[in-house]
Amino acid sequence: MNERIADFAAAPGSYWNDFERRLDALLRRSQERLDALTSEANARAFQRSLGEQAESRPASTVRYSLELGRVRLTSDELDALGSDSIVPLANASGGAVQIWADGRLQGRGVLLVVDGKLAVRVEEIEPY
Repeated sequence: MNERIADFAAAPGSYWNDFERRLDALLRRSQERLDALTSEANARAFQRSLGEQAESRPASTVRYSLELGRVRLTSDELDALGSDSIVPLANASGGAVQIWADGRLQGRGVLLVVDGKLAVRVEEIEPY
């Protein structure tokens, strides 16, 4: 029985010869497509396409806030505040600043004075 299978497979125009020919053609086309996709020119075109997409995307607005500390006041204490009032901040330790983006804690920093202006040096930040 094995001889009959071998004779059938070796016969010109047999199913297996046709299958092998089609498989070789498919693999050759796949390799050609892969070569085209990975060519340097195509890679540059893809990078340009990504750049164009990024440029056409509308800029989003993110609301950042820097928080030095928090304080809880009663309505009477709030009404008593005047222009020379001093409000002690709870949780304001050594000028530590929390950085918030759209209501999410995004990082931490330290309050500084640079050229006579308040600034924050970012100590740690998470990607948005």
